[in-house]
Amino acid sequence: MEWRTTPAYAAYVRAEVRHEAAVPSLPGSLAAFTDPVFLGRR
Repeated sequence: MEWRTTPAYAAYVRAEVRHEAAVPSLPGSLAAFTDPVFLGRR
């Protein structure tokens, strides 16, 4: 997957890995996530 953004839209981003959803309309349970990656200057 590729996703692009800029500091104008978000101060930071992070990635989440989720298990397959048990209910199709809801996200699956959280398996892992990254620390925030700050965009631009802090």
